[in-house]
Amino acid sequence: MDLNDAHKFWFEFEPIAGVKFGLNESVHIVGGENAGNHASVISLMSLDPVTYLVELDTGGDVIVTESEIEKAD
Repeated sequence: MDLNDAHKFWFEFEPIAGVKFGLNESVHIVGGENAGNHASVISLMSLDPVTYLVELDTGGDVIVTESEIEKAD
């Protein structure tokens, strides 16, 4: 599956093998320079490695890898 195909599934809230988070999911950033922040997932950027564009609760958008985030409680 290429990224264009993945976007079709992702924006329709369909599961994608290897992709853990979906559109608008709340996440906690646990790694990288933005560790400690909460954010909302706004876009799937890459499948290898799985990378997302997230909107920080404090404002601004950053790109994070899937290994840098976990589901917020």
